[in-house]
Amino acid sequence: MSKVFKSFMSMVITALLLASLTVVASAQNAPSGYVFIEETLTYNCTISLPIIPNINFNMPLTIRGHVPTVYTEEPKEPSVRPNQDFKLLNTSATAEVPGDIVETLDGTLRWNYVQGTVTKFEVLSDNVPALFDVAPLPIASMPVPKDGSDLVFTVPAIGGIDIDPIIAGSSGVINISAGNVTATFVTAGGGLPIPLTANCQPPSNANLVEIAIVP
Repeated sequence: MSKVFKSFMSMVITALLLASLTVVASAQNAPSGYVFIEETLTYNCTISLPIIPNINFNMPLTIRGHVPTVYTEEPKEPSVRPNQDFKLLNTSATAEVPGDIVETLDGTLRWNYVQGTVTKFEVLSDNVPALFDVAPLPIASMPVPKDGSDLVFTVPAIGGIDIDPIIAGSSGVINISAGNVTATFVTAGGGLPIPLTANCQPPSNANLVEIAIVP
């Protein structure tokens, strides 16, 4: 095994460990008045390329962040006061493109590295209905797996984004759900200079968290 390959694998493992530690830290270090939530949804995606037919596949998308709570003692359930304006803090999402799809695309594009931009990422709130599009979000350059592994990436790659203002109604609950996602990818090294677009729709039940409105 070459020194170059060992060095590369060491960097990859370090990056994965840092990403895992960031998620753990987010869960353990919720800001005051907030609790950590995480939900994995299975999106249905269609990839469009000018040189091959559309490719359809299912993709797990894990969405996480901090949501408000009015409780000071455990369990701190997600909750807000009536008519309160609030934020979702430190939100991020991790996508897992299946290895067989990566292999199919690699057979045509021959990319060694890939990068891109999330051009649409919808988050919806009911009770007082609202739709937030948190795009654009950069997709950092990363190696394309050549061994059948899934292509896993997180946006934002470091930290998270805040979503606001979300408005609570006078009573009931607020459901925060995920909407449509679109991303464009390009080569960041090697292969054909052809952009790839992925349009992804959430499942019928795309609820991420239920926030109670408490007096």
